[in-house]
Amino acid sequence: MLTSHLGHIEMCRALAETEYRTRINVVVLTENANKFNKMLAELNPDSQLNLIHISEFTPDLGIRLAQYVENGELIAIAADRTPADSYGRVNYHEFMGALAPFPQGPFIIAALLRCPVFSLFCMQQQHGRYHLYLEKISDDLGANRKQRQQRIEQASQQYAEQLQYLAIRYPLQWFNFYDFWCPDTQDTVTKG
Repeated sequence: MLTSHLGHIEMCRALAETEYRTRINVVVLTENANKFNKMLAELNPDSQLNLIHISEFTPDLGIRLAQYVENGELIAIAADRTPADSYGRVNYHEFMGALAPFPQGPFIIAALLRCPVFSLFCMQQQHGRYHLYLEKISDDLGANRKQRQQRIEQASQQYAEQLQYLAIRYPLQWFNFYDFWCPDTQDTVTKG
């Protein structure tokens, strides 16, 4: 599941925990994941949420994520933030009139796991109601190694278009608190 900093993803977590009892493994870039998992376990021993800190993709992490997928668990990764040390592992897409970087990492992980990829957005409506936007992006990004990079770029483009559409429709629900467009790259990078 590709998520973002748009909308109310915690409502999706609540639905998965209460309605479907599906374990959600959230890949995060913060080193506080272990502390947060411990706090969650103390507050709710039945919590189905597991935060996984990632600073680099290791074989051990790949094996763990593959096991989660095999067990029918979900893996959620925000695909709208690039880590500071992404070393060029980004795709640049037109986003609200300017080029913006989107991380390749979530798409590379999905390709390695050979699992379906969905985007998931939860937007608040009037009267406290919520609308889920769930869209399949790919059945298997890694199905054909020769075309993998092209498929990753296409999936990233599709995700960027979905994010743009919903961010324009729900601008007050986009929790973006940093320079998303990286103006220093505008003159040197071509659209991916």
